[in-house]
Amino acid sequence: LSLRRQRQMCIRDSIMSSSIIKVSPDNTTDEALDMMIDNQIRHLAVMDNDKLLGVVSMRDIVKKSN
Repeated sequence: LSLRRQRQMCIRDSIMSSSIIKVSPDNTTDEALDMMIDNQIRHLAVMDNDKLLGVVSMRDIVKKSN
């Protein structure tokens, strides 16, 4: 493997998580926020079955509630 590829793999393995915490479009913003707090994360994948629709952040939810 090239040095660049080794660095990419190292970053991926040390930073990224293997499980995706996700919500569906049917979840409420309160449910999404609770999931973020419970899992100590700031972003959630919004998925419809296996299709990624987008990513929602804590900031998005806070901005929307004001």
